[in-house]
Amino acid sequence: MHGGVFYDSSDVETNECVICHGNRDTNEIYEIPPAGGFGLTAEKNDTGELAAHKTFIEKSIEDTNMEDANEACIACHTHIPVKINWTHRYSLEFNCTPEFEKLPPTHFNVTAWSINGTYNITVYGWRNGTGNTSKEGWPGSYP
Repeated sequence: MHGGVFYDSSDVETNECVICHGNRDTNEIYEIPPAGGFGLTAEKNDTGELAAHKTFIEKSIEDTNMEDANEACIACHTHIPVKINWTHRYSLEFNCTPEFEKLPPTHFNVTAWSINGTYNITVYGWRNGTGNTSKEGWPGSYP
């Protein structure tokens, strides 16, 4: 979805969709469903209220380097290396007490959520879907 419009194989004028969403040999365009969970689809249950990465998606949409949220899509769903500078929570703290209706306990009451400070960190995302705080061997490094 780019700019609020779904493209399909009827986009014969440019047929650029096939570059990322299709088979270049046959020019067949694959249907790519919109990313749910961010409150950006027409689905009534897609409120985005619990989306941990919603701001990442929204800022990608605002960025003019690519169309729509492509920056976020590429960062999370491809093997393109990414470098992320971010402020990370030092720790998440809460109280947890088990409900002893059954043993071993499988349900817990969690209360008193708090955040214990922040720190700045740079994470290098590797092509295989993992990340590291070390730049050594990072595939996005320039010689």
